[in-house]
Formats: sequence, structure tokens, C-alpha cells
Amino acid sequence: MTFIFSITAALFSIAAAIWVLKKGGTRREFITKILAFSSGIMIAVSFLHFLPEGYGQNSQATSWSFLLTVLFLFSMENFTMMNSCSEFVEDCHMHSLGFFAFFAMSLHSMMDGFNISVGFSVDSAVGFNSLAAVMMHKFADGITLSSLLKHAGFSDRKNIVYVGFMGLATVLGAAISSYFISFSSRYMPALFGISAGSFIYIAATEIIPHLHRERRRSSPLLLFFGYIFVFIIHIMAEHK
Repeated sequence: MTFIFSITAALFSIAAAIWVLKKGGTRREFITKILAFSSGIMIAVSFLHFLPEGYGQNSQATSWSFLLTVLFLFSMENFTMMNSCSEFVEDCHMHSLGFFAFFAMSLHSMMDGFNISVGFSVDSAVGFNSLAAVMMHKFADGITLSSLLKHAGFSDRKNIVYVGFMGLATVLGAAISSYFISFSSRYMPALFGISAGSFIYIAATEIIPHLHRERRRSSPLLLFFGYIFVFIIHIMAEHK
């Protein structure tokens, strides 16, 4: 099932790219609302599920994997000059997409699939919360990446190919995570730390700073609704 869900998330990116190519773009306000809501889910899932689960099994492994994930993602983006401009429609330009930049984007997409798999390893509620956050995030990714590629003069076919590779990376990330989960339960605390670290890093360093710049009054409320969404899914799962 995790494999199917990761494919679904990947298809959201491709669908968003096709939408951009057909419609010619989308409103920044729409993407802002999607990202505000998804960042609330990412933060809530991390602090209410991933970190408590990890600390309950091995606090040291969870903490160190969390810290190393944040350090790795920061270093990768700093080295490749890939910041949140690639994930958020704003006034920026697409320069030459070199190997390291493409690798960073693929790695980032792999983490989305990784987090879906880890979420479902806890229970269905955490899994669907993680899936919801990733799907909205992937949709925003597809819109903004396709817009930037189009602005840079990429053909429609090449545009879809690049976004498609990002989607495949999501599926690969889910497969890698599933392998470690099935191989041994001793890896679970580290996997929880990695998922929490990536979700919190994306929300805190890439989405929220841009939400502040947009200064839309709906953003704090939508972020809070992301918290509520996680809580509701959790309650529904408990009363099945």
C-alpha cells in the first residue's frame, strides 16, 4: 500500500505540472494557502507522532538522526544553491540546472516518499496525515517547478520529464524506507528522527519564512487547521 500511496503523491506533482502548462500558471495566493496548511500538518505529525514514537524506543538515536538530517539538508541546499525558490512561486529565475542542483531536488523528493512510508509504519492515522502533507507539498512543488522551467524556456515535454523524475524519486524514497522498516525494527528510532527532521526543516526553513513575506492573514489560521487535521485523523483512527 505504501508503494501505491507514494505513486499517488508523485502523480500530484505531474498533475500540477500539466495544469501549469495548460493554464499558463496559477495564483501565488493559492499556493500560499496550500503550503500554510501542509506546513501545519508537517509540524504536528513530527511533534505529536514521529518524535514521541522515536523517543519512546531510543531517544539518542532519534535525536542524533534528527540533528544529522537537518545538518545534511542545510548543507546540501547551501552547497547546491537550491533554496525554497524552487518550491515557492516568487520572483526568481531558473539558472542552469546542473547535476548537483538536480541531485538536491531529487533527494528532497525522496524524503517525501520516505516520510510516507515511515508514517504508515506507526499506524494508518499517522500514515494518512503524512500522505496528506506530502501530497499538498508535491502539488505545490509541481506547480512551482513547472512554472520555473517554463520561464527558463524548457519545452513542455522536457518540463514533464523533469517533474516526472522528481516523482520517481518520491517512489524510490518510499521503497528505501520500506526496506529498512522490514529489515529490522532497531532502525525505527533513526527513521522517526529522519522523518521529523525533514518535515520540520521543510516547514521551518522553506515554507514559513515565505509565508511571513507574503503576509496573508489566512496563513496562521491555515497552519492551525493543519494541526487540527492531524488531530481529527488521529481521533477517527482511534474510534474505528
